[in-house]
Amino acid sequence: MRPLLEGADEQPPRAVYAEVRDLETVRTLVSAEGDGLHQLLASSPNSEPGGTWISRTVTFDAPAPRVRVEMQSFHQPRAIQVTVDGLETGRLMAGTEWREFDVELPRDRGVHRVELATDECESPASLGLSDDPRCLSFQIRGTPVHRVELYDLGADPGAERDLSRSDAELTRWMAGRLHQLRWSPVAAAGSQALSEEARETLRTLGYLD
Repeated sequence: MRPLLEGADEQPPRAVYAEVRDLETVRTLVSAEGDGLHQLLASSPNSEPGGTWISRTVTFDAPAPRVRVEMQSFHQPRAIQVTVDGLETGRLMAGTEWREFDVELPRDRGVHRVELATDECESPASLGLSDDPRCLSFQIRGTPVHRVELYDLGADPGAERDLSRSDAELTRWMAGRLHQLRWSPVAAAGSQALSEEARETLRTLGYLD
């Protein structure tokens, strides 16, 4: 799905804000031109009253030393694989009633990438429980399931190397700009002061026509 240009800042360093929504997630993107062209991607599953339903996998950022989550499995108990910063750390057994779990993180002051995943999911419609066609595995609540990724689009146009950990200062700055742009009035058409090189990169990525 191609994001729509929502707003832009004409004062250096320059930025473009776009937002994409689908059934699973809300993704907010910022591309800024300073020393280079960078993209901040912030994403989280669409929330629902009572908790967020997960199909198979949810990935989010959490501060040390632990994150506490509440989970319940859909229809039958399920084993939830826990991965922290790319390393599998164990499994949690989620039943069909809400239960709290503590996920231990490395004991530092940093923010860590947490993934909770199952191998399969089931559709309420296929089970005759409702008309909901979504494939569900478990529901989560009690902690924000939000993550941030940073990419250097000049050196990495395919956005394959996440720099949010190694360049925390730029990540914090762009997260602040993201918040500012998201809640600022949309700029008048034609006010985007992006270079032609930056525009061409954004066109290639599908953010501009």
